[in-house]
Amino acid sequence: MKKSYWLHVRWYKGAMPGMQPQYGIIATPTPIDTGSGSGAPQAFYQSWEHLLYALGLIGYGDAKKVDKVRQSLVEHGSYLIQDAQLDDDELRAIGVELPQSVA
Repeated sequence: MKKSYWLHVRWYKGAMPGMQPQYGIIATPTPIDTGSGSGAPQAFYQSWEHLLYALGLIGYGDAKKVDKVRQSLVEHGSYLIQDAQLDDDELRAIGVELPQSVA
């Protein structure tokens, strides 16, 4: 059964010069302040290509959508996908494991 999620896509710059950035997707049933350490389920990706693959799995892989995500990550470090209709298998496919009480 598909449920509505807010997907907070984040760009974590390397902590030290020369370190590769990481990317993440935080999945929540409602909007949150992702800086608050909410403990929401999330997945991490080691490269832009890995993030693109995950976005493609949930229907966010076309060039126009990818350009919007990339631009927002560069400018703001985050991008919000509102009202993503996903089932538990789709969340697991992108690496997000929901706690039993949420799933």
